[in-house]
Amino acid sequence: MDSFDNDVFIEDIVIYRPNSIILIFNKQGIRVAYKPKNYDIKNEGLSSFHFSNPKIDYFVYPLMFVANLLKVLGIFLYFCFKYRVNTIIVENTFAAAIVGILRKIGLVKKMLYIPGDWLAGNVVRMGIWSHLGNNIIFPVFDYVACKFSDITLNCTLQIIEERNKFWGKSASNKDVLFVNRLKIKQDMSNVLKNKIVFLGLLRDDSGVNFVVSSLPKIRKSVPVSLKMIGNKSHQELFIKKLAISNGVEKNIEFMGFTEKEKFKEALKDCFCGLNLVTSKESHTSKTIPAKICDYLQYLIPVVVTKNIGPMAKIIEINKLGVVIDPTKENISRAILHVYKNQVQYRNNIIKYLHSLEKEESIVKYI
Repeated sequence: MDSFDNDVFIEDIVIYRPNSIILIFNKQGIRVAYKPKNYDIKNEGLSSFHFSNPKIDYFVYPLMFVANLLKVLGIFLYFCFKYRVNTIIVENTFAAAIVGILRKIGLVKKMLYIPGDWLAGNVVRMGIWSHLGNNIIFPVFDYVACKFSDITLNCTLQIIEERNKFWGKSASNKDVLFVNRLKIKQDMSNVLKNKIVFLGLLRDDSGVNFVVSSLPKIRKSVPVSLKMIGNKSHQELFIKKLAISNGVEKNIEFMGFTEKEKFKEALKDCFCGLNLVTSKESHTSKTIPAKICDYLQYLIPVVVTKNIGPMAKIIEINKLGVVIDPTKENISRAILHVYKNQVQYRNNIIKYLHSLEKEESIVKYI
């Protein structure tokens, strides 16, 4: 998946095995992130099936899901037959199930599965496709991936517990806990920055509505604005209407989907990263949110709720930002506090990231 640890993952794998092929999945499709110079692999034909209009995407989602799944199967079969693949490491759950089946029938010798989420049981309000995908399709594909992989590398103990609870038994051949190292990707600056940022897909429980409603009060003290980076969702229209009703529509920038390679430029003026999950039952509470790791790697202090899972305690202990209960008053105070102390928080983040440099590499499990 196109995630916070791309750089570290690619660096470790290429050093360990230079003849590797690394593919990155995101909303736009699949791209070749690394290949040996003598391999003729192009990005053409690797884009995913989707529509730019979220409403159309929603209605035809099952068809697009099946079409993209078949496309992923075709890609893996191509690589297995042409390059005689020995080991596949895969993060995307649906792709992992496909690879697991290929391993079972002997087309792949070894497979490592790195699930980043456990989606089943999320009680947050969702549409029929999301409910079906999260609570039925996802667990089945995750189970297949776990059963057919050699090792399942989970980022939290909660993911293992929730999976085993769902199935009433151990679902993996071998479970281990693993989180990739983080890497400093932004230059340190003592300049006061003035942008708040939300990374990722807007959901009903994202808590961004609290920030928009608080923005008029915050701007009376400091001249900040909000930047939204992520794929379009049904919540975006609601946030735009809320911004208009609060008179802050000119102080919110919707950047849409942004490639990871453009994050350094897009985030260079941000002093505060948001992850204000309002639901205690959100699947986010069971994992390590990728957006938090992105914020920290770009030296952006965070304002988060206790509902983001194990990272909340790490943020508190290492003073990487502020952990709050999601109310307008708490959010206003937290953002103003981070604004005034952003330089100190950036120094704290640098210290924390340096402490992770000795963490183990993925190559240990290959």
